[in-house]
Amino acid sequence: LYYHNGSDAKIETDKIVYDSQDEFYKSVFGAVATGEEVTFRIKTGADVQKATLIVKGAGNYPMTIESESEEGKTFAVAVNGFANIGEYDYYFALSDGGAVVVYGDDDGYYGEGTVTDLTNVQPYDLVVYKAGYETPDWMKDAVIYQIFPDRFYDGDESNNDDQTHARGAVDYEYITDWYTIPENPEQE
Repeated sequence: LYYHNGSDAKIETDKIVYDSQDEFYKSVFGAVATGEEVTFRIKTGADVQKATLIVKGAGNYPMTIESESEEGKTFAVAVNGFANIGEYDYYFALSDGGAVVVYGDDDGYYGEGTVTDLTNVQPYDLVVYKAGYETPDWMKDAVIYQIFPDRFYDGDESNNDDQTHARGAVDYEYITDWYTIPENPEQE
């Protein structure tokens, strides 16, 4: 995969559609079992000539045109199973022969994404679990408590501001007023 922006050509970005929560675009909703085939689809305008699914740690998958009309094209690729369990990142690279854009997640909450360039892409997450894994019956209705002793006694004050950068590029404020209502990113 290469990237350049030396072309004056512009891709019709308003016609690009992908939704990770719609089984038309990603044939397996949610996590994927090892060895399970997953079909990825992305709709574009008529100007896009090439689409590639990039899965970090697994490879690049050239997509083929599945359908075409005057309004646009639908590109698809079937990935014949991921061999290793873990979390993968993926996004799409689209080209009209000169211009290149990438399509990735817009907010980290899956669903529809956004068009950007390669330097600003936020990939979608793809979790791969061991085929045949079943949650134990005792766990299905269990209540689990996570106890953080540091919250009861501050044993190391030097790490108190770690939360401001613990979530990657998203900065969070350091909370000192414990009566503040907790942040809920799903509510605006």
